[in-house]
Amino acid sequence: MADKKTNPIKKIVTITLFTLLIASFGAWGIGDIFQGPTHSYSVAEVGKVSISQQDFSRNLRQELGRLGPQFGGRLDIEQAQALGIVRQVLDRLVNRALFEQHANELGLVVTSDQLREQIATLPAFQDATGRFSAFQFEQALRNSGLTETTFLAGLTSDIQRQQLTSAISSAAMTPRTLADALYRYSGETRTAETVVFRNDSITDLPEPTDAQVQTFYDNDSGSFLAPEYRKISVLQIRPDKLTGEVAVSDEQLRDEYELRKEELSIPELRSVSQVLFQSEDDAKDALAKVREGRDFSAVASETGAGTPVSLGLVSRSELSGQLPELAEAAFAVEQGGVSEPVQSPLGWHLALVSEIQEGKITPFEDVADQLRSDLKLNLATDTAISLANSLDDTMAGGSSLEAAAGALGLQVENFERVDRSGNGTSGEKIADLPDDRTFITTVFSTDVGQDSLLTETADGSYFVVRPLEVIPAAKKPLADVRNDVIEAWKEAEVTRLLNEKAKVLSEAVNNGGDFAALAEEAGLSLTTTPALRRFNTTPTPGIPLDLPTKLFELQQGKADVVDDAEGIMVARLTEIAAAPAATADTAIKTLQTNLAGRMQNDLVSQFMVTLNSSYSVDINNRNLDTVLSQF
Repeated sequence: MADKKTNPIKKIVTITLFTLLIASFGAWGIGDIFQGPTHSYSVAEVGKVSISQQDFSRNLRQELGRLGPQFGGRLDIEQAQALGIVRQVLDRLVNRALFEQHANELGLVVTSDQLREQIATLPAFQDATGRFSAFQFEQALRNSGLTETTFLAGLTSDIQRQQLTSAISSAAMTPRTLADALYRYSGETRTAETVVFRNDSITDLPEPTDAQVQTFYDNDSGSFLAPEYRKISVLQIRPDKLTGEVAVSDEQLRDEYELRKEELSIPELRSVSQVLFQSEDDAKDALAKVREGRDFSAVASETGAGTPVSLGLVSRSELSGQLPELAEAAFAVEQGGVSEPVQSPLGWHLALVSEIQEGKITPFEDVADQLRSDLKLNLATDTAISLANSLDDTMAGGSSLEAAAGALGLQVENFERVDRSGNGTSGEKIADLPDDRTFITTVFSTDVGQDSLLTETADGSYFVVRPLEVIPAAKKPLADVRNDVIEAWKEAEVTRLLNEKAKVLSEAVNNGGDFAALAEEAGLSLTTTPALRRFNTTPTPGIPLDLPTKLFELQQGKADVVDDAEGIMVARLTEIAAAPAATADTAIKTLQTNLAGRMQNDLVSQFMVTLNSSYSVDINNRNLDTVLSQF
């Protein structure tokens, strides 16, 4: 089946904007002519401001598209929810609505002149010369999936928010004396000589005695714990387990094939470019010139219609969903041909077909098995829903879980050990349990001896679970983890022995010993660190993250011990350097600006807390779920 191509409607809106935008730009009074009245439901009410399902959906899609490349090209809604992205988008819209509500109460007004001035300065809407371009404007809106009305409403809200935040944060300033002190504090550097007692230098470690293993095991507080388990009884209604109970007739299979033939086949695709004219006469005149052999693009430019807009490779259904006249015309001509003029609510169109990719109908025999499997699962899902309703009614009437299951021919299964990851005692997933976070949450939130509510999982299954016993987290028997205990003992013993050697060397240096000579005597290589700042948070090869902190606690010439990735390090502070004076003035001014910015952000954050407490914020989870189900 062919991949879905670019949405042609966005391209059609592009044409409309290109034609009408210049005339409307002077007044900014165009309504949204592309959409009729729609019935909108809100996902949240913030005071008197509503966040519509459409607004939330559009913002979420944009965020998923922006983050998609970081997740291999696609970020699905389950990942987005797990990562908190859905909540972040909603919170961002709520914050915007809070500002809008407060701005409306204050009577803040954004004029057409302000909007025009703001739009003209945005780089995304400028041509190569830095001037506002109507074409760039409509193209940017098309790429973002926005109409002009929606964009202007959002820009108005942004300007109001900027006015508010500027008023709140403009007084935040950083005194130069404070910035100067911070610059000198953070800009000071320290350099050290170091040696490392490496883990692999200890090669003759003896095996621990039984007493040592036992003591180490007894003293360890958590490395060898078995997790908390629950013993449970579960009744499951799973569509995939019910497919054997449903039959699919040949007639049903044929009907399903006819219904899904287009979906299962590769549609004919055409590369279509179009030009939009204001009148039929203009379109006919242009068509006549093209049929005389003139270039399509040149004719369009001559007539003032502008550059043809490519719709890319599109199928008939993609075009006919919104503009059936254009679809029929574009799919009626041969490759390289131009359609007759056709009228739509947007004007008069000419379409050039530059390429045709033939479609292919997939034979029934090639997809019959898949269709049968899909139909069985669909029918089994209906059966599962019916069983779930019957189970719910039976249990509501007072029947026990076992009695209700027996009456419906279902089975209650027992599982001896289930942990919070859905694993058994082997540490692997229990295959016969739902692989669904809702299930595990229900298992560990339901009281022992109590039946949970009938709950649906993401794949359309249902379950009722009854915890029978809680098995608390406890240490695994020593016999089961003896090898792990021995390995852990060896690692700890190596660290202990290296620490002893490092402390001996450090004390010798602090008592006046020559670090280089002592290091050579111990067979260690002496190295010098780069100049390190107090807040060195960037990992540097060979430099433990804790080393800068340690050095800023030492007196010059003194040494101390610090953990290293390859063992234990001894570091001796050799040099203390003040923050560079040559760059102080520029750095202090930058620091003043940065600190002022942080204080401004803090003030705005506190203002947001106040807004949250001043206006009601009601989230409609049902409408929110409706939007998420469409992803």
